[in-house]
Amino acid sequence: LQVLIGRVPELKNAVLLNHIRHPVKNEVYPGLVPLVNSPSTEALLGRVCAGTRGILLLNITEQEQSIFDWFEDDEYERKTVRVKVEGSKENEPNEQEADVYIWSNPQSELDLDRLWEFDSFRKDRLDWYLRSTVIPCRREVVKLGLAG
Repeated sequence: LQVLIGRVPELKNAVLLNHIRHPVKNEVYPGLVPLVNSPSTEALLGRVCAGTRGILLLNITEQEQSIFDWFEDDEYERKTVRVKVEGSKENEPNEQEADVYIWSNPQSELDLDRLWEFDSFRKDRLDWYLRSTVIPCRREVVKLGLAG
């Protein structure tokens, strides 16, 4: 986030119900798709999947949102959904609206026999992904005038 939009906004852990992440074939990033609980999904997970854990970014500006839209490109479609916010205080809502990027290309481009694992990505591929993708994208964001 720091590299792409120039800051780290306030973050909260959240769960998007009824969705699952699969690796995009020949890539290091995932495709998030609506979940269809089936025997093959249960076999893959070892359980019925209730949802996908992620990070909710708070107080994103319109300019930052336009950077995310540009970065995610046409492989994804931004949709407004409801997420369950983890660790909400008593006076805070447990659910709230959030924009997520749903995979819009054919599902045949996803490895549906595997789950995309953030911890593995962070450990094995994040440094490479930052150098090869995010940093060049930030340069392009600046060149296009999308950054403030």
